[in-house]
Amino acid sequence: MTHREKEVVYVAEKEGYDVLRLIEHGRTCYISSEYVEGQILAGWIRLCPDVEKERLFSLMREIAGQLNMIHKCRNKPYYQYVNPYSIVVTDEGKPYFLDMDAGSNEKRMGFMLRRIVRECFLPQEEAYYQKGSGKLDFYGLGKTFQYLLAAAAPDPSLTLREERRFLKIISKCLNYQSGS
Repeated sequence: MTHREKEVVYVAEKEGYDVLRLIEHGRTCYISSEYVEGQILAGWIRLCPDVEKERLFSLMREIAGQLNMIHKCRNKPYYQYVNPYSIVVTDEGKPYFLDMDAGSNEKRMGFMLRRIVRECFLPQEEAYYQKGSGKLDFYGLGKTFQYLLAAAAPDPSLTLREERRFLKIISKCLNYQSGS
């Protein structure tokens, strides 16, 4: 089994994970932890690339919405590890961000700290997940959307207008990090 095949198996396994449960209250958000069963987003999209276009759009909206809720939190208004390896998709199709403070996700954290993963989802000037910020979260979101669109085969295919719109969204996420 090649390294790439091992990675696919590692991210495609259906397991239980401690994830962030976000509770919105007015303009603020509170975080608790919850245990769910599902698959890591990267493995889920590799196993099911033929996803309905509306399902893919809904998933992306939900991920962005959860990240927005995290940014409303008082004590830690950023996530720090936004990438397709830090998001779990349940059997119902709902995405959740992993609770990176939970000891049960230590193995997952080790995987995300590998250089090959960091290089894909962090800007060059930020070689490590040393400090979190909203800007880095947006960068990770843009790269995650880029990853999803590259790995998915939406049915029906994206229109030219939708492709341009995603290009604009992703570009804003990636440029937001640099302060543009």
